[in-house]
Amino acid sequence: MRIVLVVMPMSPDHRSRFYARPSWKEYLGKLRELSQQRGFSVIDAEDWMPEADEFSDALHMTMPAASEFSYRVGEQLAQLFR
Repeated sequence: MRIVLVVMPMSPDHRSRFYARPSWKEYLGKLRELSQQRGFSVIDAEDWMPEADEFSDALHMTMPAASEFSYRVGEQLAQLFR
């Protein structure tokens, strides 16, 4: 089994409140280190949907944004599994 963790896109408000914190960057760094040690992959999509109008609320993408996200995740997975 291949494990892939996806760091999901969030609204600009959510990103500025939580993803901009130094502790979040430190967490991501440790997660990447752990992924290399344990053999799983991380897809960091936190910056993929930068516009507020791509979200219907603080966490959920609109249908067009979700479609774009799904396409991009598929591309990333295809690259990982080649």
